[in-house]
Amino acid sequence: RFPEHEPVFVPAVDRPGPGGRRRFGNLILSRAKVLDVVAHALPRHADPAVINMQRHALEATVAAGAGALRIVTTHLEFHSLAPRFAQTGRLASLEGEWTARGHAPSPAGKGPYGALPPVAGTVLCGDFNFPTDEASYAVLTGPAGGWGDAWPTLHGAAPHAPTCGVYDRHQWPQGAHARDFFFVSTALAPRLAGLAVDTRTDASDHQPLLLTVAVDGPTAR
Repeated sequence: RFPEHEPVFVPAVDRPGPGGRRRFGNLILSRAKVLDVVAHALPRHADPAVINMQRHALEATVAAGAGALRIVTTHLEFHSLAPRFAQTGRLASLEGEWTARGHAPSPAGKGPYGALPPVAGTVLCGDFNFPTDEASYAVLTGPAGGWGDAWPTLHGAAPHAPTCGVYDRHQWPQGAHARDFFFVSTALAPRLAGLAVDTRTDASDHQPLLLTVAVDGPTAR
């Protein structure tokens, strides 16, 4: 279905089931060359009262002009605030690690020790399962979070376009709201060129988002 794209999939949950293994996780489809893939397990709380499952963040470094771009997608816990809050904390710490490595790269070696091209910045996207007024959102966008929300960067004080509950009011009785976001690292914020939400399609209970980033060479979308 996507012949011009390279699929990157790592399951967060991988268990036996009827007819084979049952896998649940995140997928990245890239038209750019994929240079590196890492899966980061996110915190999972012990909670005997609320169902939960393992979540992760999938990282793919892709070629972008003369350098590279780091793309990260995730799907955070839905049923409980405590693990979701901890998971956003881990995403904040990951951005700190990536920034530190960018400022002080390790010496290059052979094989898996080989160096990657300079990374212009990081895009973090996905279904975060929190609204903008939840403390989890502030963990990412606050002074210590290291992430900028692409929507206010590009649209100012305009309310986020709804990304969930636009058509499916059974699953989302609160109605249309935003819980899917694009966050970017500080270095990438000046390169943002556009962010749009398609609120016309009802193919899913979530709406598609399209972020445009200006990088060296062809513009990435």
